[in-house]
Order: sequence, then structure tokens, then C-alpha cells
Amino acid sequence: MAYATVEDVRARSDKPLTAEQEALAATRLGDAELRIRRRVRDLDARVADAEYRKVVVMVEAEAVLRVLRNPEGFNSETDGDYSYSRSPLVASGRIGILEEEWEMLGVGSRRAGTVAPTIGTPRRGPVHRRGRPYDAGPRGPW
Repeated sequence: MAYATVEDVRARSDKPLTAEQEALAATRLGDAELRIRRRVRDLDARVADAEYRKVVVMVEAEAVLRVLRNPEGFNSETDGDYSYSRSPLVASGRIGILEEEWEMLGVGSRRAGTVAPTIGTPRRGPVHRRGRPYDAGPRGPW
């Protein structure tokens, strides 16, 4: 059961929700909470704090609203001279938590990175701005 309710989604919506949207919102709220629980393992303990609970409710409701605004996942549409496009996250039609929302939940970035080891490569010392090593030459590093 999600902490946010359909009423929380309705309160944040800029237009009234249809019965179909309310049914979808109820399901998607559970999906949003599952995403949050995957990264915030102690969610129930953290929600004991009233301020943190407000953040969780806001994040869940906003994630669902992004889907309700574009359930088909359209990225852009064109009609004659008129063209309209959406951001990729909103256009996906999937539940997604924004990076800034993860930060509000106290979870750091989970971006993938690459570590390149330098096994067997000789270590070079500092280099002078003219491209020579500092310890090169008869006059020393000065």
C-alpha cells in the first residue's frame, strides 16, 4: 500500500481526474512506491518522521501525475505547422523518479561509472608546463 493516495494525486493535478485515471493512479501509486522501496530499504522507519512522509507522498503523487499526463508515452506530435514535444522522462509513459526527487528522499545518485585500472603502467611524476618532467635536466626542478 502506497503512502500517497489517489486523493493526493487529485490534489496535485491541474485538472479533474476521470474515473479511468483514478483507477490507473491507484495502481501506479503502488508501482511508484515499489521503485522507492528498492532504493530506500528503511522507508517505513523513515516515514515515521512527518516531514519525510510528506516528501514521500509528494514524490509518489508527482511520479504518477507524469504518467497520467501522457499515458501513451508520446514524445512529440505534429499537426500541419503545429509541433509539440515532451521531455523524455514525461514522454516515457513509465513511472520514473527524478534525480532531484531521489535527493529529497536522501538517496544519492546511482549513475553508472567506469573504473579504468592502470595495471603495469609506469607512474609519471608531475610535468612542467613546457612538457618536461620536473626532475629532468641538469638544473633540477626549479
